[in-house]
Amino acid sequence: MIAITGGNGHLGRATALQLLQRVDAHQLIVSVREPEKASELASRGATVRHGDFNDLDSLVRAFQGAEKVLIISGDAPNEVRIKQHRTAVDAARQAGAKHVVYTSILDPDPASPFTFAAIHADTEQYIIESGLTYTFFRNGWYLETLPLLIGNPAESKAIYFPAGNGRLVFAGRDDIAEALAVVLTTDGHDNQAYDINTGESHSFTDIATVVGQQLEEAITYVDIPGAALEEGLQKGNLPDFLVKAMVGMTEALKQHRLEKASATLATLLGRQPKGLTQYVSEQMRANQVRA
Repeated sequence: MIAITGGNGHLGRATALQLLQRVDAHQLIVSVREPEKASELASRGATVRHGDFNDLDSLVRAFQGAEKVLIISGDAPNEVRIKQHRTAVDAARQAGAKHVVYTSILDPDPASPFTFAAIHADTEQYIIESGLTYTFFRNGWYLETLPLLIGNPAESKAIYFPAGNGRLVFAGRDDIAEALAVVLTTDGHDNQAYDINTGESHSFTDIATVVGQQLEEAITYVDIPGAALEEGLQKGNLPDFLVKAMVGMTEALKQHRLEKASATLATLLGRQPKGLTQYVSEQMRANQVRA
């Protein structure tokens, strides 16, 4: 059996739906904090169980019977997430699982200025020391969050972001979900760390060019100070830990830490994943339809 966490989240739900195309429904356990919100997966035959990253016993119960456990990283301040992830690893081991798949990030280096890197470095090491076999998905930046990085270039005619000449790799959630389902249902992935992205890295000048081509007008990239981004995020009432992470992410970009392109995702999928140009084109069409 396979157990996955975060079944009510974007990536967790997408992965569950992919798994239901590959295994009998009774072979899938979905661990969620609010089981009543996972009625769709339950109606398709998946076993939905209550599991909370803050409650070891609940996760042990949720993972019972699973040989493989997918731990989808949470969303909280560093000290909270580190404890939560360790709890999930402990629960997998106590429940008798043999293999953990964990969604990490590119460059999980505690020395990185991107503060979230320290979380993933700790979790990866904790999994290695647990004695469980593992597969790490070091995911690129979600394509779906690109609008948060670039703002509204159709109105401003520019993209304002403090990236310097740094480059970024992306991956779409649906492609990641499909690749996770492949790894969870096939052999040959023990003790592997996979860089998961489209295989292309992009500067923000590149991104501006792609957006401009879709809008059929010139879009300029403007490299702003990190302090300007920080101020804007604070005005948006983002939690302090997210503001610190985003500002740190821009520093990691400038240090060229987030640009390692890899063909692994394409290999797992057996096809080319959705890239930046396709994503931007789809978004522009969707915006035109809504307008």
